[in-house]
Amino acid sequence: MTVAQAATGTQLSALKNQPNGEIMQIAFISKSLNELKALVKVDADADGLILWAELIAAKYWTFKAEELLKALLEGASNNYGKIYGAVNYQTICSWLDHYEGLKVKHAENSYLDNKESYDQSRGTISLKEYVTGVRNGNKL
Repeated sequence: MTVAQAATGTQLSALKNQPNGEIMQIAFISKSLNELKALVKVDADADGLILWAELIAAKYWTFKAEELLKALLEGASNNYGKIYGAVNYQTICSWLDHYEGLKVKHAENSYLDNKESYDQSRGTISLKEYVTGVRNGNKL
């Protein structure tokens, strides 16, 4: 799953707007953290995972459910750095922060890829066109 694909799901904060939403949100995150135990050693018991889930829900509320799962899977797969010993809350936050950086980079690249066509449709002029006085091979 790519960053773009993961960004298409339900936002974690939207779960809170459902009946029993806050409980569902925390349950989803803590279940995801619990499933992480199948991949890596996790330094928390069930109560600790619920606490982590509450903290993650508050700090990373803009994440989509699929983004959270992708970040956890990528982190557990050593794609965001080597894991030494058991995974703790700080490690998981570093994975989520890393993933958030990837989201920003993807958004910037998407903007830059579409900027020229967007600018032309609005009739704006790029800095390069302004400096050179040329757009699409024609003098301005």
